[in-house]
Amino acid sequence: MKHTAIFSLIAVVVISIVTPAAAQQPKKPVLAVVSIEGGNDAAELKSFREMVESAIIATNKFQNIERGRLNKLLDEQNKANSGLTKSRTTGQTGGFSGVDFLVYGSITNFAQKEETIPFLNCKTQKVVLSVDIRLTEAATGVIRYSKRIDQQSKGNQQCEGLGGSSSDGSEVLRLAADNIAAGLVQAIYPITVIAVQSDGTILVNYGDGTLAMGDQYVVYRKGQEIRDPSTGEVLGSSETKIGQGEVVAVAPKFSTIAALDYDPTTVQIGDIVRVATEKVKRPKKKR
Repeated sequence: MKHTAIFSLIAVVVISIVTPAAAQQPKKPVLAVVSIEGGNDAAELKSFREMVESAIIATNKFQNIERGRLNKLLDEQNKANSGLTKSRTTGQTGGFSGVDFLVYGSITNFAQKEETIPFLNCKTQKVVLSVDIRLTEAATGVIRYSKRIDQQSKGNQQCEGLGGSSSDGSEVLRLAADNIAAGLVQAIYPITVIAVQSDGTILVNYGDGTLAMGDQYVVYRKGQEIRDPSTGEVLGSSETKIGQGEVVAVAPKFSTIAALDYDPTTVQIGDIVRVATEKVKRPKKKR
């Protein structure tokens, strides 16, 4: 009896310690990659969908719904659309309860291109891929993100008598999946400054899987909210460019950016960070 009482006391203490910590864990929104259509190879299409799901999970911003549960919800939706069943949730077709965002995709182009090099018995091969992607709110059907992703592999050279390797589509699919995940996630959770450090570097809320060493980003200050006077819809907000920085360290859940052309003391927590386009990239600082 004495041992049982001691064990019970320990159990109560452990629960009291663990429960508050568990309660503090933020609940991540649930996202489902409903379908990605197109292409000529069913296995390749399935692999691409899994790449997109894995890339989204790697950002640590969403929970991904299990494929089995999603298939069940889709089956319910099909029945609801045919009038056989009713949705469990008012205003939601097919009972998509417990899901916050839905992703739909369509491969519009996936082909291998070949170019002949004049005067040399050589050919350059590359794979090109185009995907239309859309993110919607499960409860309302409102489109939160819509974009066409264009990706291509570096051309592999094959010369007569010398051999060479042909282009593989898996590299293009992987790069496209990473770009899709980055766009989807940042449409809901922009890259944001979470800390300004004493050495002048800033920390942002994305890490490995989204940012990489040497990448350049532009920091913006959000300004006045802009609304459509006719509908009251929020269209965005005005922004002021602060300057450009470079990723100097990447951790699993956050990254460190160093200034390239701005005074770090002007940066504030909550400022937005976006990838620098090729046109505005600056020479890297020597460290």
